[in-house]
Amino acid sequence: MAVAALLLVAIDTSSAFAPSSSLSVSTHSQSSLQASYLEDETDRMFARYDADDSGTIDRDEFNAVVQEMKLSSRREMFSVTSAAISGIFAATATNTFLNSQKTPLEFAATSTNSFLGVNTPKVPAMTESDVQQLFQLWNAALLTGDSDAVARRYSKDAVLLPTVSDIPRTTYAGIKDYFDHFLLLKPEGKIIESYIDIGQYYCKDVGIYEFTKGTDGSVVRARYSFVYVYEDGEWKISHHHSSLMPEKLLADAAANKASNSQ
Repeated sequence: MAVAALLLVAIDTSSAFAPSSSLSVSTHSQSSLQASYLEDETDRMFARYDADDSGTIDRDEFNAVVQEMKLSSRREMFSVTSAAISGIFAATATNTFLNSQKTPLEFAATSTNSFLGVNTPKVPAMTESDVQQLFQLWNAALLTGDSDAVARRYSKDAVLLPTVSDIPRTTYAGIKDYFDHFLLLKPEGKIIESYIDIGQYYCKDVGIYEFTKGTDGSVVRARYSFVYVYEDGEWKISHHHSSLMPEKLLADAAANKASNSQ
């Protein structure tokens, strides 16, 4: 008796989710009608299966079974709907990709963001001259002598591997601390060699630069790499590595060793 009752509950409950073609109501109204119908059906079926009032069917247990069937129906509907949406998206994306000029990785990133509702920021087109100007903005910040102005040229997740410190700087506070000390030398930068690469969401400038120290006029040359990203409406430094020219360091070390051995 109980098994037959559960089977009939499954059949009767699933039919309650079928929309009536004769009704023209809003989604909210339709949901209310379905909920009311399910409640009436639950009372009707319970009365049918426990008509003799024998108490062989517990009402709470009966209600729990009906609720589980409702959830199962919704899960099944969700799975079918998700599969349909995925199929439509895949077909549309394939046609769009074939008509685009993007690489597979670029297309995958932009298409996934679009599908998930993520707004990909519009990045302005850059030329080599534009990228070189980004260094000038950083150098102008150095000339102010304000470590905060320099640190704000770096992105939120920037990494600075500085010239005269062994400590990688990965936070605003760490970057500012480095320039608190470096700016005491009153440095002014100048690019000697530059090699630029421009991507869709980044710009890269690597090469050799030198600094003239305002404190004593001496010049220090180093290798550098800048990677810029577009953040909060402007280009910021995401990666900055600077290291002294190794051949001169090795030559100086050898000279010192020879001098000490005499």
